[in-house]
Amino acid sequence: MSTNEQGEKEKLYALLQLEANARHAETLKELHFLIVNETREIVSYRQAFLFIISGLSSGTYTVDTASSIAVIDSNEPYIAWLNKMVANLQQSKNMDNILKLD
Repeated sequence: MSTNEQGEKEKLYALLQLEANARHAETLKELHFLIVNETREIVSYRQAFLFIISGLSSGTYTVDTASSIAVIDSNEPYIAWLNKMVANLQQSKNMDNILKLD
């Protein structure tokens, strides 16, 4: 078996394990944690952020969960910047440039 085939099998196993873990998540917070942290087994990235709609009437997206960060502080400069960038995209009607999952 080649190294590439072995790597693909490991990623498939990681995907199946992630699915099992997601199905056993008891809270949304736990599921969000899995989404931003355990997907590293499948896709390589330095940092992942999960945005949620913070106000139903305004439809504003804000950072809810970030990989390797236990608690999100919306006043932290990088988080505040991300929230502002997404708000600007929403106002400019360029949200089509961002992948939305429902």
